[in-house]
Amino acid sequence: MRREEKTIRSILAHVLASRKEERAFKEINHRVQKGIFNMRKVRIGRRATKIFLCALSAFLTLALFACAAIAQTETGQITGKVTDPTGAIVPGTTVNVKSVDTGRVVTAVSTDEGVYTVAALQPGLYDVTAQAGSFKPTTKRIQVTVGSRVTYDIQLALSEVSGSVDVVAQEGVEVNTQSQELSNVVSGTQIRQLPTLTRNPYDLIRLSNNVASDDPGRPVPGAGASSRGAGFSINGQRAASTDILLDGVDNTDLYVAAVGQQIPLDAVSEFRVVTSNFSAEYGRATGGIINVATRAGTKEFHGSGYEFNRVSRLASNGFYNNANNVPRGVFTRNQFGYTIGGPVVLPRFGEGGSAVNRTKKLFFFNSTEWTRVRSVGDVLSVVPTAQLIAASNANTQNYFSRFQLKATPAGTVYTVGNLARILNLPTTGNAFTALPAALPAFQLVRFTEPTELGGGIPQNKYSTVTRVDYNLSNKTLIYGRWARESELDFKGSVGFSPYAGFDTPGTVLNNSFLISLTHTFSSSFVSETKLALNRLHQEQPYGDQPIGPGLFIFPGPTGTVSGNPIAFPGYWPYNGASSPVGFGGPQNVGQVYEDLTYTRGRHQFKFGGVAYYIQDNRFFGAYDTAVESLSANGGDYATALNNFVGGVLGEFQAAIFPQGHFPGQTVSLPVGPPDFTRSNRYNEWAVYLNDSWRVRPRFTLNLGMRYEYYGVQHNKNPNLDSNFYFGTGNTLQERIASGSVQIAGNSPVGGLWKPDKNNFAPRLGFAWDVRGDGKMSLRGGYGMAYERNFGNVTFNIIQNPPNYLVLALVAPTDIPVLPITLNNFGPLSGNTPPTKTIPKGSLRHVRQDIVNAYAHFYSLSFEKEMGAGNLFSVAYSGSAGRKLYTIDPYNQPGSGHFYLGLPGVTTRLNSQFSGINARGNDGYSNYNSVSVSFDGNNFRHKGVQFTAHYTYAVNKDNLSTTFSESNYNNNLGLTNPFNPSLDYGYSDLDVRHRFVGSVIWTLPFAKQSHGVEGAILGGWQLTSIFNARTGTPFTIYDSAESCVWLLRLWSVPCEHDQAQSVPWSELLERGCRNIQELQAVRALQSAISRRAIQRFQPREPVHHAGNT
Repeated sequence: MRREEKTIRSILAHVLASRKEERAFKEINHRVQKGIFNMRKVRIGRRATKIFLCALSAFLTLALFACAAIAQTETGQITGKVTDPTGAIVPGTTVNVKSVDTGRVVTAVSTDEGVYTVAALQPGLYDVTAQAGSFKPTTKRIQVTVGSRVTYDIQLALSEVSGSVDVVAQEGVEVNTQSQELSNVVSGTQIRQLPTLTRNPYDLIRLSNNVASDDPGRPVPGAGASSRGAGFSINGQRAASTDILLDGVDNTDLYVAAVGQQIPLDAVSEFRVVTSNFSAEYGRATGGIINVATRAGTKEFHGSGYEFNRVSRLASNGFYNNANNVPRGVFTRNQFGYTIGGPVVLPRFGEGGSAVNRTKKLFFFNSTEWTRVRSVGDVLSVVPTAQLIAASNANTQNYFSRFQLKATPAGTVYTVGNLARILNLPTTGNAFTALPAALPAFQLVRFTEPTELGGGIPQNKYSTVTRVDYNLSNKTLIYGRWARESELDFKGSVGFSPYAGFDTPGTVLNNSFLISLTHTFSSSFVSETKLALNRLHQEQPYGDQPIGPGLFIFPGPTGTVSGNPIAFPGYWPYNGASSPVGFGGPQNVGQVYEDLTYTRGRHQFKFGGVAYYIQDNRFFGAYDTAVESLSANGGDYATALNNFVGGVLGEFQAAIFPQGHFPGQTVSLPVGPPDFTRSNRYNEWAVYLNDSWRVRPRFTLNLGMRYEYYGVQHNKNPNLDSNFYFGTGNTLQERIASGSVQIAGNSPVGGLWKPDKNNFAPRLGFAWDVRGDGKMSLRGGYGMAYERNFGNVTFNIIQNPPNYLVLALVAPTDIPVLPITLNNFGPLSGNTPPTKTIPKGSLRHVRQDIVNAYAHFYSLSFEKEMGAGNLFSVAYSGSAGRKLYTIDPYNQPGSGHFYLGLPGVTTRLNSQFSGINARGNDGYSNYNSVSVSFDGNNFRHKGVQFTAHYTYAVNKDNLSTTFSESNYNNNLGLTNPFNPSLDYGYSDLDVRHRFVGSVIWTLPFAKQSHGVEGAILGGWQLTSIFNARTGTPFTIYDSAESCVWLLRLWSVPCEHDQAQSVPWSELLERGCRNIQELQAVRALQSAISRRAIQRFQPREPVHHAGNT
């Protein structure tokens, strides 16, 4: 019977391959004539074959076209070849793979080449048993890690061989002989035993090669995220270029491109960091993949309880606090929780036997953690004194009279003379320095806030993960997982101010649901299906103060005096670009996955796709509270303080409802706020095919192709979608000048931008088992990958007319005078006269021809086993980012005069609008690295597990983050959008040398002890992480103290006659604050030859991620 069954299976496989019934029937008749089996069985097989073919066809059709699957799964596989004692292959060997945790058994049969493959295995320990003919059973224990491909070659013996103590691929340490992928596994032991400051499992990404911690810069306005992705740049690409998976499905906040759902550290089984050359089954990222797997229940009950405590008594004080005699703040951080898992216990009904039934098929696991942070301390700020306010214009006095200073003096007072010297202010022609030198102007104040002092944001939080696994049969596994995260950040922990009423709170409520089905049709055909829903909901409401304008010294990051920030009344007073203050709403992401694996001969095929439906419902109050900036340019203290005393502004920005009109048209007074809510929708999908071809027993070739489609953003109400579209012209500047804002549906491309349908990404690689024993490999490959533009970049087109307009007025460029005011609508305030002309406003422009950013990546690596459980590797990895997302400030003052010869040295290209912050594809990067690693498990049987990773890298680009978010980056986007290469140089993410090591040492105490003695003295561990790296590039001169305009270099050579027509020297000279700067500029002018004159332009005001 067994022989007959094998024969039928071989014929069915033949039918599947040929799908020619006549040929199949000839084969069947031939075998019948030889008496192999009778016709009754053939008829049954024929009917079963037809049914199977129909079902398979329907399944594949649904999988490929309805579901469109992807193989970014958390599962792994075991593969290898079976030989006899002489080294000859043994086909038809039965290989049973049994889960140590649950007892589930999956069976495979070796092919005619002696190769077996068991796919879609959940991470964990497995006992692999091989049996064939007269050979004795052979058993070995193997560890499958997340996303792994473990090689285990089986040599059968005539005598019984049982598994040894050593585990194959323990903790993921194994020579890779199957794929070109460069990756590191962070094991469950490392996750739970290595020290982490806040018990965030993503912090352990730093253990990997080819990564660099992201320079987080300032928090992302409205979102609170201090860094994109998981906080790390991978393979030289931006941190936002990382795809984060949880149990094989996307776990990314698609609005800010950061981790979506946080889960307890003890809920993580392990995770893999794929740093380069990932195969076609992965996508949605050009940098790397973070693949996290949650823990599952086992056939035995296990649990834990814990409490982690951190207190300020064990922390040091900050530098500025010590310098200003401010005592160390007080904080306490407590994280406590539990884990429990095991078989599901069901009541037994009826008489006799046990009262409960411990099923062997149903298992559960739950991990819940609570976080309580109490952190209160003094915050220092510099504020204007009552004497300075009294000596200023009535506009300034009226503004400050409405607000109460809650902070108390810290003892330091800065007089007019002090500040003139500290800030290098001009001594003449300035209203501030004209005041008496001894007049107290600003003072250092302190106030107590629930703020971050080293223990985290003050909060109450809990997170939980519940998972249920059901072994329906040895061929079918189903599991469901629910994760929830709830967080309350106290008032004053998100936004705070030395003035009363501006403290703001924050809340988070995230949920993630997953159902996964794995079915083994045969030893060569496996299906994985996943349905997932993420609902991420964050809210950051206003404080007690009503909506009204905030006063800022600069439109971007605030100024400082002796290292302490200047603050005026208003929400988020330390960065004028931090609007919106009011922010929030749910993001819903539905995902459908189907991963198909089919093995035939020397080929293992994976194919499928993915379907996403994204709905982002959001309140986004950009400029809901007007931003009044004393100077339009960061670092221009002279103008700012002059305007403070004079009661006028350098720039005014506020959101209005333009009543369906555009700048230059009229609106009825009074104006009101626009609709700050949008419900944006996205439809995205991908398909792929990957063939892992074992060309020779020791050489594997991986060939793959992936196609991705990222749908165009569209609002539920299409009439609310509007964008700026280029007009006609021979040059980009002419097309900007003739461009206009249109409702998206009526635009030349029929939407916000034209869909990009050319996202084909080849993946090629090889793996060579040098000696054929799995202990040395040479691997390499090349690939391409595409990524979507995250929502914060494109969402901001909400700010475009005719439904929304941001008044962005610079004095005197756009309006002669801008008085300091308490009215949120500035020049359009009041109702007299009944109508007014809409002044210029700024635009958020997504280029209609924008495409998806992509990167080339390539690598070559060598790995060698250095004794049992120890792995040495050297790897080269490189990447070339192309068409990376940029912010392009197209419509700067003076650009119309320079490029189009329009009258007036400050004329813009498009006269209808002020700034046009475009989203384009002008970014590019180049990265090269060499990594050396040594990893070990139970080193020399001394109980030591360690990692040692060194990376040398060179990273260059022309824009390191879309929003220029790195610290001390006082620019937004490209310096010159018409010459992107001007900014090319060492990246903000360029970390030249980096070493990270970790160790877990199980101390050799009381190993043989039992009972109370063993429980107390045994099992102690010593753990450590060591990290050393060089810094990121910087310059000692950041332009903060240069000319008023922070002059911008256009870098366009001009002929003699052209130079004569452009009074560029006037542009330079008008920005200088004193005779020394003027003399320096004139010296520069004389040093530049006529034919090498470089054009300069004044800098556009800085805007940050929240409103750009």
